[in-house]
Amino acid sequence: MEAFVYCWTNHTKGHKYVGYHKGTQDDGYICSSSSNRFWADWKTDEWSRQIIAEGTVEDCIDLEYAILKSIDLYSDEWYNNSRSKSRGIVFTGEVRQKMKNRKQELYASMTKDEIKAIQYNNPNIGSLAKKNNSNVECPKCGVIGQYRVMKKWHFENCGRETPELLNGDYECPHCKKKGKNFPAMKRHHFDNCRNK
Repeated sequence: MEAFVYCWTNHTKGHKYVGYHKGTQDDGYICSSSSNRFWADWKTDEWSRQIIAEGTVEDCIDLEYAILKSIDLYSDEWYNNSRSKSRGIVFTGEVRQKMKNRKQELYASMTKDEIKAIQYNNPNIGSLAKKNNSNVECPKCGVIGQYRVMKKWHFENCGRETPELLNGDYECPHCKKKGKNFPAMKRHHFDNCRNK
């Protein structure tokens, strides 16, 4: 057989971990768990492994998924944090805490400008501005506006109009009308002028 499904049982605490492995039962493989609880308990507690089934890799993946789908992964009884690598993470308290800690580690080593650049390039992460719709500044051109409006209209279009174009005197080449508001002039004159 090319793979097997197993269950590790912590006899000290009564917790379990289910997984599959491509290889043999005696190749020294423990598991691929990323649970901090699992590895902390592994060092101190009494464990045993039960082989649930053997088969092809595809069959073992399907069986592992079926088992993990049938149990409550939010329960502290299980060390598993996901249904399988290809089928998504279950956001248990431990997983959420690991994500929060990782974000804090990343941001701790960055400057404010680097953090702003990350938030600009991916407006879906870490900004209180999203929650209360407070004002944000575009890091490219310095335009300030409400977060939702800036996300919807400005961030993806920024760069088409440079800050220099936003301040100054403009004259329509067709009707010779002058104005200081470039967006208004662009809307009603230049290529859209009635006298064109």
